[in-house]
Amino acid sequence: MHFNLSLSLEVQSGIPRFCTSARAGNLALERRIRASSISLHCFTVRSSGGLGARAESCLKLERASSGDFTHPVLLQPCTLFYCITVLQAFGNLGLLAGYGAKSIGPEKLFEVFPCSEANKVLLATFTLQEEARRWWMLIRDENTVLTWAQFKGAFFEKYFPQCVRDRKVTEFEQLRQGTTSVAEYETKFTELARYAPHMVDTEYKKARKFEGGLNVAILDRINVLKLPTFVGVLDRALFRSGQPPKPGLGPKPGKPVSPLQICRSNSLKNSSFLYPILFSNQSMAEPKNYITSQDLKSHSKAGDLWISIQGKVYDVSDWAKDHPGGALPLLSLAGQDVTDAFVAYHPGTAWQYLDKFFNGFYLKDYSVSEASKDYRKLVFEFSKMGLFENKGHGVFVSFCFMAVLFVASVLGVLCCDNTWVHLLCGGLMGFLWIQSGWIGHDSGHYQVMPNRGLNRLAQILTGNCLAGISIGWWKWNHNAHHIACNSLDFDPDLQHIPFFVVSSKFFNSITSHFYGRKMTFDPIARFLVSYQHWTYYPVMCFARINLFAQSFLLLLSKRKVPNKGQEILGLIVFWIWYPLLVSCLPNWGERLMFIIASFAVTGIQHVQFTLNHFSTSVYVGPPTGNDWFEKQTSGTLNIACASWMDWFHGGLQFQVEHHLFPRLPRGQLRKISPFVVDLCKKHNLRYNIAPFWKANVLTIRTLRNAALQARDLASPIPKNLVWEAVNTHG
Repeated sequence: MHFNLSLSLEVQSGIPRFCTSARAGNLALERRIRASSISLHCFTVRSSGGLGARAESCLKLERASSGDFTHPVLLQPCTLFYCITVLQAFGNLGLLAGYGAKSIGPEKLFEVFPCSEANKVLLATFTLQEEARRWWMLIRDENTVLTWAQFKGAFFEKYFPQCVRDRKVTEFEQLRQGTTSVAEYETKFTELARYAPHMVDTEYKKARKFEGGLNVAILDRINVLKLPTFVGVLDRALFRSGQPPKPGLGPKPGKPVSPLQICRSNSLKNSSFLYPILFSNQSMAEPKNYITSQDLKSHSKAGDLWISIQGKVYDVSDWAKDHPGGALPLLSLAGQDVTDAFVAYHPGTAWQYLDKFFNGFYLKDYSVSEASKDYRKLVFEFSKMGLFENKGHGVFVSFCFMAVLFVASVLGVLCCDNTWVHLLCGGLMGFLWIQSGWIGHDSGHYQVMPNRGLNRLAQILTGNCLAGISIGWWKWNHNAHHIACNSLDFDPDLQHIPFFVVSSKFFNSITSHFYGRKMTFDPIARFLVSYQHWTYYPVMCFARINLFAQSFLLLLSKRKVPNKGQEILGLIVFWIWYPLLVSCLPNWGERLMFIIASFAVTGIQHVQFTLNHFSTSVYVGPPTGNDWFEKQTSGTLNIACASWMDWFHGGLQFQVEHHLFPRLPRGQLRKISPFVVDLCKKHNLRYNIAPFWKANVLTIRTLRNAALQARDLASPIPKNLVWEAVNTHG
């Protein structure tokens, strides 16, 4: 038998009441109906407005067996909008009718429209249909007083057993974006996340889990930001993906969007599609302007300097001189895609400054090599693990060690008259300079102190004041070295004419883009290079003199140096305390011995610098962004050593890892080394590593090969009397 039910709602004294009447032909039932199986087919609302408005609904009922369903029903809270919305939502969702897939619906509704425990069960069971309805009719008489939690437990046990829930957890653990859009991925993520609440019980964990499943092309753009909230990650992912709304969903392209239109749109069910429209600075319908890589190369000089990051082109012509790392790295990589270099050397906060340099062009033929994709994945994984922020206690230990060395050296000079003790003190001073060099190196790559001010102070103290080396000069030199690793004409760490050359290409007097001059291979250079494998270690003992000179040449030049006054003051401090300490020695013989000892011991560090690069592959020309990973690995050599020797090498024993992840703290390099080894194996790249003594042999062998080529008198070279005189006397 079918009934027509008229359901009316009246608000009396602020309390909504439902009253019903049912008709079947001429039969009228008032305030009381007997029904057991209720199927909701339609729902219409007619309202005359106002708080005392009357809402009427027409429902089709099917009578199956006896049962009581008494009205009026009292619900809270007391608003007409609440009652209408809850009924409409439950009617449209068909909640709990299947196997629990939609059971998130009532939870969300009850968050917005609070109900008592009894009314939650009442509204949920009202929507049950067919087999689910029959199940409820069988158990409800035995469970007259059920809480919402108890009802859900009973329902899930019946229609959503534990084995099914376990499969959902596994599916969530393995969830990846794949070929779906970001919005579709977010929908699936949200649906499955409720089955594994322990994996998303904090905003940070939820954000990282969602981020980890994104495609690499999108992941690379946001992982370095380390956004703390899920909504922030979703917003940025949608913005970066540049995906248009699904056809038929959301506002039409080209028309302005208002919040009211969004709320009324059919795309409300997939509201994540709206993020690009709401937050993008550019209309999704706007066509993009493309240029080719060849076009980009034409903008590769000072005053006309373009770069590409993830296929988006930026004009940094006017800003290059203000670049914190100096203009030289930008000039070295100008006119090409620099995504890998940008990811390697910049923290996540740097991405927010890019848009102001965007010139409206995109790279038409932008592509990413498989090695670069895997490299960027590693950067993301290490970032997710917090390795870039976890600096450990290495810096504190180094400062303590340096303090001990300094005090021991000074006390040995001032409080002892023994010559051998003074010699030992000179050696301790050399070790102090080595350790200060490691701290200066680390503080230049990443922040070793709690804030930038203290980090800058650490640089001045360890570099300028303790070692007499300008930290400004070191950054200028070292940034160029990292960007153009082992480029003969761009990397200053290979440009040591007239003392050393590592390749016969220097015999052609190539131009140094770092020093801005031609490196002339004249007869004097030829003579010195011809015996460089013999003079290598003696020169290293006094290489510090060159660093002193380079520091003063930079600070006294017109070149812009940040905090130049502090730098000069730091050097003055060094040249006061060090000569003063030396003058405390009893005679000139011991003073000279102390200086030579301190310089010679520090020469160990200069040897370490050269071991990492002299014997590896070199090339001529600017670095290229599309083979970043390959160039960095082929141009560096690791030193195999036990972990207890890490203090001695200062991180240079993992030079490959350091060049790939320069912002990674020294204490993390050993942990990530296996990942880099595996990546090199995967892409058939050589992972260069050798013990300390073998690395010395390889370096000497490289120098000897170049020396023998320099001695070849058949090689063309400008003649002069000095060279002819040398050859005359053998």
